[in-house]
Amino acid sequence: MSKETVFLVVTSAFVLSGEIAEMGEIVEVTDTEARDFLRRGMARVATADDGIPDDEPEAETDVDDDTDADGNAPKLTKSQEKAAAKLAADSK
Repeated sequence: MSKETVFLVVTSAFVLSGEIAEMGEIVEVTDTEARDFLRRGMARVATADDGIPDDEPEAETDVDDDTDADGNAPKLTKSQEKAAAKLAADSK
């Protein structure tokens, strides 16, 4: 049983842990849940462009958004990249 989590963008509202996940919201779910939501077309794998939260604590900066000094969106961690690639391959 996998303990990895995956970030998804909700494409059709569903209930997750007793709360309604609305369309466009980014949610963190287990690998098993992700496969189910993807299979049923209720979500898609989130990308860095969607603004996935970073696993590492944020350094204090003068910038109020999630972009780096060059204006780039946050990058996925290695584990998030692997999970997203695996899910994408498995959903084909």
